[in-house]
Amino acid sequence: MLPAQYLFDIEPYTKINKRDYLLIIPPDRDVVSKIMYFKLKAWEMIGAYPSLHSTAHITINHDYNIYASVFEEKLTYYRRKVSFINTFEVKISGFDKFQHGDTYTIYAKVEVSAAIKETLSKFNKTFSKGVVKTPHITIAKTITKEKFEILWKYFEHLNFEYSFYPDKIRVLETPTRRFFNQPMKMKTELKLKQVG
Repeated sequence: MLPAQYLFDIEPYTKINKRDYLLIIPPDRDVVSKIMYFKLKAWEMIGAYPSLHSTAHITINHDYNIYASVFEEKLTYYRRKVSFINTFEVKISGFDKFQHGDTYTIYAKVEVSAAIKETLSKFNKTFSKGVVKTPHITIAKTITKEKFEILWKYFEHLNFEYSFYPDKIRVLETPTRRFFNQPMKMKTELKLKQVG
């Protein structure tokens, strides 16, 4: 069943259009659960906000508006290169913020250790379009200054320490969001090299 905003069946057109791909590190279940707790706490304080229902993840790379056939070729290369990159420790320590013009984002802060820097450098050499400069797990995205100030009083000094070792990079896919607003779905996973 199509959402009400579509006046015709878009399926044939989404098959031939370009796609958006998101490469992420999925945290372990404990982190996902804790981040959901923080998101719901934020919802109690300010009401609904854009990233409320997104599952906790660390974005590595975003390939926008690319033909699926082109990405499939990249994926073969990515899979081979990632299989030589060792698993690494991700340490989460407290919270921080971004400001984008008039809006703010609050996130769980990933410590940028020597191991993280080295891994991001390898990712940067592997993935097109570069990788994120500040790895993080979003709590509340693109919120107003007023809502940010309410939440920041809670999150600024809140203690949250956790670490985990990711074993994969997850690839998400959606028809390009320039024309459609559909949720991303898992396409595949790229396994990191297990050590020890």
